[in-house]
Amino acid sequence: MNAIRPNKVELSDNALIARIAAGDQKAFAALSDKFGPRILALARRMTGNATDADEILQETLLKIWMAAPTWAADGPAKF
Repeated sequence: MNAIRPNKVELSDNALIARIAAGDQKAFAALSDKFGPRILALARRMTGNATDADEILQETLLKIWMAAPTWAADGPAKF
């Protein structure tokens, strides 16, 4: 039997951050899935070391989670 999957609605980055600020772990996973590979690739190019790059990715994602409640969509930081 095939399970029916609902259509996946993609939220804007600002909407994801607003949900993350409210503690939505699924929104955090979606944002991590969207930006994680790019963050990791940049960190690997900058450090030349996969282990350091992984640590930078984890620290970056943690900072996003912690700072989400103070995010201002009309502020200077943009995605």
